[in-house]
Amino acid sequence: MPIRFNAYTRPRLNAVEFFELAVVPMYRRFQSDMVADDLCCAAIILLDQMVDWIAVESGEKPEVVRSRFIQAEQHFSSLNLVARALKHRELDRGPNKGLRDVLSSGGRVLEDGYVKVPLVYLPERKSVGIDVLLEACIKVVAEELRVTV
Repeated sequence: MPIRFNAYTRPRLNAVEFFELAVVPMYRRFQSDMVADDLCCAAIILLDQMVDWIAVESGEKPEVVRSRFIQAEQHFSSLNLVARALKHRELDRGPNKGLRDVLSSGGRVLEDGYVKVPLVYLPERKSVGIDVLLEACIKVVAEELRVTV
């Protein structure tokens, strides 16, 4: 008779498994289709969620993990800002209260002249290509987990 699992008995994913199962593949899919806003949003939110996965496993508070990531890469602060704005439509507290529409559809033409990469608009009126932001942040998480991307 086969073993049956349910939500309470099945083996749980750990942070490395979630990173390799969900985050990296979504990031790779976005890299292959940088005009796909759905992939862009999913990659941002999944990568930002790695803070919680790592915090749960390490017994640290998410703020401690996020702070460590921001120290390693300033773009991680922007990643969290964008993820929160995407999840909540508008940030409702703190210095970025009222921030919305942080993600633009297209905005930077790559060398081939055809692909437009979505830009992230930051509160200080700067913008950064989401490809740059994701690449920098995924490296930080991979280093923390001691895996290669």
